[in-house]
Amino acid sequence: MTGARIEIRVDDTGAQAAFARLREAALDVTPLLREIGDELVEERRSRFRRGTGPDGIAWPPKKRVIGGKDKTLIFSGALMASLTRRVAGDELEVGSDLQYAAIHQFGGDIRLFAYRRKVAFRRNEDGFLRFAKAGKGKAKGVELKAVTYAERLIYIPARPYLDLDAADRTAIADAAAKHLARVLPGPTP
Repeated sequence: MTGARIEIRVDDTGAQAAFARLREAALDVTPLLREIGDELVEERRSRFRRGTGPDGIAWPPKKRVIGGKDKTLIFSGALMASLTRRVAGDELEVGSDLQYAAIHQFGGDIRLFAYRRKVAFRRNEDGFLRFAKAGKGKAKGVELKAVTYAERLIYIPARPYLDLDAADRTAIADAAAKHLARVLPGPTP
């Protein structure tokens, strides 16, 4: 071949660096998943405080909270406190490892086995025994009696707290976009 030779050299160190950061970000999504997981856990805890599911509809109240100060699913606070996130590779799990977490999420029947316990009673003016509010039989006129409760099924209504809603999906997309913006500074689409 005779004639002229044209050689074009492009200094692409910036592009190479950007591709390296993109490759690194694509391979290691752990920071992004941790951030998303933390947001999702906090939103689920907010649902407990509000007493609503992901659709914004209030959970069916437990009998003990009707007319009381307690909130449904927050008696001891253990279920809400147990919410956590776990990142393994490119997977994110948000949930609880408590044995009873699933029954509250999905609802269903639970079997209460027969049991005995001492219950405080007080005699009224007619001589009949009535449940007493005082505990452990220390109050005047309170008697402790052993009571047997029969085995029975109890229905627990679903009170979903883990499902994703539109706000969660938007938060996930925003977190991913911010993550990419940190990795690839410059204009984003």
